[in-house]
Amino acid sequence: MGGALGLQEGAPLVAVDVEVRPPSPSAAVASAGGGRVLEEAGRRVAPPLPERARLFARDAVQRPYVHYAYFHRPLKHALEEILGVPPPRLLIDTDRHGCVVGLPYAFTGGDKQREAVARAVTAILGDSSLKPEWRTSGRRPEVAFTRPCPPPRLVTLATIAAHGTAKATIRQHIEAAKWHQIVWGVTGHDRLVITSIDTDSPHTGLSMKSGGGKTVTARSMLAQMLYHGALGVVLDYKLFSHNWILRNERGEYDPLPNCAYAKTPAQMHTLLLWLEAETRRRNEVADAAADIDGNVHADVGPPLFILYEEMNAAQRKLAKYWQKELREPGDPARSPAADASDELLFVGRQVRVFLVAIGQRLSVKALSGAGVGGDARDNLGTYAMYDPGMAAWRIHGWEHPLPGAASHVGRLQIVTASSVTETQSTYMTGVEARRLALAGTIAEPLDDMPYVGKRAAVPHVPSHSGARAIEGPEQGDVPGTAAFPGPARPPGLTLAAALAAGLCGSANKEQVRRQLRRDSRAPAPAGKDGNALTYDRDELYEYAVHMKWLVP
Repeated sequence: MGGALGLQEGAPLVAVDVEVRPPSPSAAVASAGGGRVLEEAGRRVAPPLPERARLFARDAVQRPYVHYAYFHRPLKHALEEILGVPPPRLLIDTDRHGCVVGLPYAFTGGDKQREAVARAVTAILGDSSLKPEWRTSGRRPEVAFTRPCPPPRLVTLATIAAHGTAKATIRQHIEAAKWHQIVWGVTGHDRLVITSIDTDSPHTGLSMKSGGGKTVTARSMLAQMLYHGALGVVLDYKLFSHNWILRNERGEYDPLPNCAYAKTPAQMHTLLLWLEAETRRRNEVADAAADIDGNVHADVGPPLFILYEEMNAAQRKLAKYWQKELREPGDPARSPAADASDELLFVGRQVRVFLVAIGQRLSVKALSGAGVGGDARDNLGTYAMYDPGMAAWRIHGWEHPLPGAASHVGRLQIVTASSVTETQSTYMTGVEARRLALAGTIAEPLDDMPYVGKRAAVPHVPSHSGARAIEGPEQGDVPGTAAFPGPARPPGLTLAAALAAGLCGSANKEQVRRQLRRDSRAPAPAGKDGNALTYDRDELYEYAVHMKWLVP
């Protein structure tokens, strides 16, 4: 027989491609085209096979039988139904922790087709954690599925993470970052997560349910920006969310010199009007120094980084404050502070004004107090979310699939139009945040900036008379103590008293009231005497001189 094939006696046989047909690895080997099957020295040899049969035989021999029969072959058939042709390549890890699916050259893949491919892979391989990465450019389009490595359970300033080829602590990465970069935390494989408020998106949204880490995340963001020379602005409806700004490590009242802090509706109203006026000033400076391409060649001032805590609840309080305290007949129904907050969302990197909107769900109503619809919300280009539900994900998740819930505090989804990154956010204590904010470039606040530094708002402590009114007049004095002094005098002067004392010069009461309400540089109300607002005597006098109502 050897002579018939032209082989010399005793010559060794040369291995050639053999077609092995699963499902049985012990099945007899047969030729693909009906060719003869030859035996030599107890071995079976087949003539050369067609290319497709040769590749089929190679795949079947190289893979374990169970892996091929239960995963590779079913997935190949399922993908052929979806793509219309067999996938050019299909590589599955033996532990099924990864998979690469070759795509046809003409694959364009709409959302439904991509979802069908991902659903087939995760269902047949039995691993719903596999994440697709679509690589459709070039001559060999493909989609790679990998099992993500979860982020660490806790990230602090001392945690070591990699960015590019450099490995360093989070504190060192923050110090090395550019002024517009925000270090969010660490994702899988100890990789750093960084976004830019200059190149990515000037405005950010923190949309998390209660207890998800909104305040801690905002603390980290603001401390980083203060370190890089920004001016901070905090609109805190909850009153004490960021006490590290107002108190030092010993608990003493010692506000940071580069951050304004407003708590009450009156203070937030004043500060928002100031921000509107400052934004208008910066736009005028930028307009005067812009070139033919719109590039600004002027220093409009240090970056303004604004934290707007509980924006949905604060908008309601501002509207109520306007309606009940400030609005006069003939005034618009909308609060000018709501108009100001909307305007902040429509400016950005060129005038260096950056807003962080914080709320449990940043709906259109929560973001836009002036009722401009979804236009304001569309200006938020980056979202940080904690275990989002389907309703919130439809609002902020663009077209990305809903990620699974981690149920771990600080485990955020950093969402942009192009990606979703699971991240363990950086945890800073109040002491660490304050030290970081004071360790870098400390910006000098503008002269007319309210509630900043030593001018920051001091929490109002209820008076003795207020406590007595709550307890009820029938409770007598305790024997051996001083008698109750009676109602405390409200701080400041009413406008009527100020006019009677000649503090407003030639201006009448209606003129003063309107100017105080509309000018962001006007003194804020110090309290109330019945239904009338009161103002600090010295501040009112200085403002009257500034407005030239009064000649000193």
